[in-house]
Amino acid sequence: RESNYSKESFGVVSNAVASRAFGCFQYPYRVVFVSKATQEMFIRYNKSNNFGLIRNVLAPKQEETSCLEFKSIPSETLILLNVGTICKRKAQEEIVTAFETLSEPVLRKVALVFLGDKSSSYAKSLEARVKANEKIKNKVIFIGSNKDTASWYKRASVFVFSSRNESYPRVILEAMNYKLPIITTSVFGIKEQVIPEFNAIVYDSGDYKTLKVAMEKLISNQDLRDSLSSKSQIVLGSLGSYNQMLKKYEETFLEAASSS
Repeated sequence: RESNYSKESFGVVSNAVASRAFGCFQYPYRVVFVSKATQEMFIRYNKSNNFGLIRNVLAPKQEETSCLEFKSIPSETLILLNVGTICKRKAQEEIVTAFETLSEPVLRKVALVFLGDKSSSYAKSLEARVKANEKIKNKVIFIGSNKDTASWYKRASVFVFSSRNESYPRVILEAMNYKLPIITTSVFGIKEQVIPEFNAIVYDSGDYKTLKVAMEKLISNQDLRDSLSSKSQIVLGSLGSYNQMLKKYEETFLEAASSS
């Protein structure tokens, strides 16, 4: 599912073993990818012309009730929200680096919240780095895993995403569903999800200076936040419906069954 370069998928195994493993792509009736970018990475293994594309779509949401209280965060504080496991691949250190270089007037307006598993050594190191920085230690919150993501999406002002390797991340879809303006890298399938300068500000992975500028623009400009926010659900709607996704899978399964 992830957009790893082929050899990386098998770690330290030999090229011969990796080659045989990827030769297995020829055997299934259909190999389904969730983004065009990932599919194109593996196109050399499409020997049986059996590759297919079915993008993920969010299921219709049920009625949600926000049960979290945000007593520790003043109501006037804007929240930059990142959702996902804190790990090297998702590169959250870029967000922290950009955040800690924000000007004092901007920092007074905002908090940065990480919502996701924080058990890795990478996450612990990042949390320690924040605690050691007097400028931001009271402005950055590591929540850890939490099932009530809806409350955080609703409370957030901006969704920020720094991943270096994603096929078609669900959290981008969720952020659009909650009408959030988005700051994100455009790696692999992400560029198939958002529209730069329409509902998102896009930056190159690793370019924390551009990320900082994007943060400052959205924190300081409510009109810009509102503009991007108002278009997020439009973009989400253009990506297809849940029923359309299910129909594509149904057709694939029935075709496979009839061909056996």
